[in-house]
Amino acid sequence: MHARERPFPAHAGEIVLRDARDEDFEPLLALWRELMDLHVDLDPRFDLSDNADERFFNYLDTAKSRDDYRVRLATLRGRPVGFAIACVLPNSPVYRARWIGYINDLCVTASMFSRSASSSASIRSRRSVGSWR
Repeated sequence: MHARERPFPAHAGEIVLRDARDEDFEPLLALWRELMDLHVDLDPRFDLSDNADERFFNYLDTAKSRDDYRVRLATLRGRPVGFAIACVLPNSPVYRARWIGYINDLCVTASMFSRSASSSASIRSRRSVGSWR
């Protein structure tokens, strides 16, 4: 198994973190909508535009096509349960490291919130973006 598709221990199965594929766009949209609904509930200024779904698809398509971005999907028993969109960008010239990784979007579905703290800690302790090479 490639390092980018390592399974993570979970209570009743394994969480697999892998690069998103074109057929994952609909599940990614559903997860993103869940995340956006949470934002709107917290603050109505996050109310989405009428074409938000289309813009999110465009963002996914652009991110998937770039070498400096990663779109990762987390699945549990084949069911999407989260995603991350990350990139590598130039760092401020005041730092020695010229390039730095950023997590742009990170989402875990609410159904995963009931997982035990030990499983969550195990997931958090691993690098989720994987190799950029």
